[in-house]
Parts: sequence; C-alpha cells; structure tokens
Amino acid sequence: MAGQGLYRLCLQKIFNFLVKGIWNSCVPNPFSNIPPKIIKDLIATAESCSARMSDCLMLFTSGQLEEIDFSYLNSRETRYLLLAMLRENALRNLRYLNLLYFPWESTYTLLKAILQNSPKLERIYSLEFLNIRLLENCKNLKTLRFFSDFRNSFYHMREISLDYPDYLKKLEVFSPTLWDDCFSVCEMMETILSNCPNLTSVGMNDTSMAISNIAKESELPLRFQLRKCFWGFQSSITNDSTLRSYGKSKAEGISKLRPVISKMIKTAVSVCPYVEELIIDVFDEDCLQYLCELKQLNFLKMNFLHYRCRHKSRLFRFLSYIGSRIKHLSIDNCKHLPISAICDYFPNLESLQIIATSKARLNFENIKRLNISKIDRRNASFLISNCSHLTELYVEDMSCFDNEFLYGILRNNSLSDLKMLGISPCRLSYTGAKVLLRTVISLKIITFGRYNIYGEKMNRGGLKHVHIEKFYENEFFISKLHLLPGNF
Repeated sequence: MAGQGLYRLCLQKIFNFLVKGIWNSCVPNPFSNIPPKIIKDLIATAESCSARMSDCLMLFTSGQLEEIDFSYLNSRETRYLLLAMLRENALRNLRYLNLLYFPWESTYTLLKAILQNSPKLERIYSLEFLNIRLLENCKNLKTLRFFSDFRNSFYHMREISLDYPDYLKKLEVFSPTLWDDCFSVCEMMETILSNCPNLTSVGMNDTSMAISNIAKESELPLRFQLRKCFWGFQSSITNDSTLRSYGKSKAEGISKLRPVISKMIKTAVSVCPYVEELIIDVFDEDCLQYLCELKQLNFLKMNFLHYRCRHKSRLFRFLSYIGSRIKHLSIDNCKHLPISAICDYFPNLESLQIIATSKARLNFENIKRLNISKIDRRNASFLISNCSHLTELYVEDMSCFDNEFLYGILRNNSLSDLKMLGISPCRLSYTGAKVLLRTVISLKIITFGRYNIYGEKMNRGGLKHVHIEKFYENEFFISKLHLLPGNF
C-alpha cells in the first residue's frame, strides 16, 4: 500500500511539471521511452485534475499510448489531438480505440487517417458502423463492436458478404449491431459465423437461428468457438407481423415457434460446446434440457416472459443437474415460479439478478453481487437483509426504497462488506442518505441515479459519487447484459 501511495504521489508530481511546461522544449519527447502503463496512469491523473488538453499533449504524442477514449473530449479538442498525434506518428502502438463519443461530423477524415496509421489496433468500439475497408491495415484486430442502427450494419455487411476480407477472419469478438431480433440478424450472423472461425462472441445478437441454418447446409461436422451467446428472438422488438406469419396472432406465432426454437437450441448446443456465458429466452422445458451438455457454463440469464410450464418436474430436474456449475444467475419475468424453488438448486452462486418477480424467498451466504428491479417492498427487504456478504448492490425502479425501508435493512444486515451501491431512482431523504453513508463505511462507489441530489455535503474520504452511466461500467450484470465496452 505504501508503494502505491508513493507511485500516485510521483504521478501527481510529474503531472504538475507537465502543467508548468518544464519539458515543452525537449527533443525528442522525453516520454517516448516511458512504459505504456505509466503513460496511461499519467493521463488518468490528468483527467482527475480536469486538465487542459495542452497540459498533457506530450503524453498523447509520446507514441506509447495504447488506448484512446474520446468520451471526455469535445469536437475541437479531438481534432487538435488527432492532428498532433498523426503529425508525430504517435499511433504506432495504439491497441484500443473507443469511438462511442466520437464527433463524427467534424473529424471523419481524420478517423480514416487514424485507422490507416494504427497497425497494432486490437479493439474498436464505435457508435457508427465503420466502412470495413478502412480497417485493411489493422491486421491484429480481435474485437470489433458497433452500437449502430441495424439497417446501417446490414447494408455494409451485405457489401462484404461475397468478398469477406482476410483481416476480419481473425476476429474473436464481432458485434455488427447493438441488438435486433433473430429474424433480422440471421443472414448477417450466418456471414460472420461462416467466415470468422475464432469468434467467441457476437454480442447480444441471436446465433441459434444462424447456426441451425449453417448446420442444415454443411456437409462437414461443425464446431464453433463461441464462449458467450444469446439464444432467443428478442420478442419485445420482433415485428408483430413476423410473428403473425407463424399464426393468426402474435401469441399463436410464438406457440408455433416453440418446437422450432427447441430444435435450434439443440443444434446450437451440439456445435458450441465451449459456451461459458449464456442468455436464453425460455419457452418450455425442452429449451433448457439441452443446456446440460454445456459443461463450461457458469453465467446464465433466463428470461421466462414466454415460458409455458408443462412439466415443472422436468424444469427442476434440469436445475438440479446444472445448478452447481452456475456462479452468476439472472432471472427475468419469473412470475409464476417461486424464486426460492429455483435458487435452491444453485449452491455456488456469487452473483444474482432478479427482475420482475412476485415470489422471492432465499438466503445465500455466498452472494456477493445482487441486482434487483421491479420487486415489491417485502421481497426486496427479504433479499437484501439475507445476503449478508454483499460487495455490490444495485436497486432499480423500486419506489419502496425510502428511509423506513433502509432502516429496516440496516437492522438486519449491516452491509459491512458493501463496496458499490446504486439506487435509481433514489427516494431517501437527506437524513436517510446521511445515515446510509455513516453506517456503511466500507462503501467506495455510490450513485443515486443521474444526479447527486444531496450535493457536496455528502462527500467523505474514500467515497466516490459517480453518474449512473459510470456506475453501469462497473456493475456486474449491467456491464455484461448491456454490452458496455469490454463485456460480452
């Protein structure tokens, strides 16, 4: 710890010298031989001090920068920075490029220059779908994730489907769109899965339908390397007319699709034996029985929105078989099954997310992360009170979280291990929030939603108040299921 404190002190001292311009006249750049990790930490120090771009320009032009994140730069600063880096050939070691907040309108030409001068790029995240041809010089690319509109992605993917570039075939993560229903993305997924043998994830895009189609056409045995999958058809966004094409109504369409989906899941399991993390829409017990073959599965999210319970004993038999493998579990729309009956079969859980359920009765000593949403007061109180070793807690869309609710929790559970807490929206009074921070002294990160409604008076040493979006980057389930950079 003492060494870390000294390191941070040195970083701050160096940053102070940068602000004073001590090295401005030095040639070559004195930071050109500093290890990338130190450069990264110096930039983080500058950010924490709300530094001007000119104060840390030498760090960006050192040629040792491995990551660029434009989230804290405005359009003018971005253009100034990129011109300086291109002029100094400072992109030669760049490995990670985050374009989620990139000002496209004013700097697209510069972006093309970046991609052409960053031969070591491994990861790109972007709101817009890039012209794939611009990546020709990025031979080491492993992760390419776009959060763009489906139509835009589909148009570009169709262009390259007949002449798939070699430099994309090494990709391990390729998500061409944020998410869409399986009917829309099927053709796109077939192209990607057929051309990228090393893929471990395609984000929140269904692969079961595409895999089923590929298997029907293939004369050779198939084996995919996928580790993270979504199998389902995103019924909340699937066009009603698409579902009605299978029946007279949306409900009838879903009913007729059940056996088809079960067969697709069976095929997907047979050719994807390495899946570790799975999100699945559960329609009946047949959808689940095949998952028993996934020996490496440890993260499971089950959405029971369209679940039709025919053989409850088969469901529990599946849970008893697979439960001991699962460390991270998310259950959504499980209104007709008692959560306790399900969770009893998962003795090794470390993380639990429960959304929209009416029956919650469980007690897990091992639970370290709890994420609950749209649960009534009694069940929410029971859950939080009985998870005594929580390190992360996120409560969303629960109007019951007021002073009285908090005091009841603290009487039963001191939350002595809690490091991260998110309450959105928060209905604690100023007094309630003060009691919370005074009692739970282990807290390191907290958010009360989009605004810190209690102001600077709530600050204390070692505690960081963050915006809800920043909290999402660290919350276990949200970062996984919402595909924030670095996850899924």
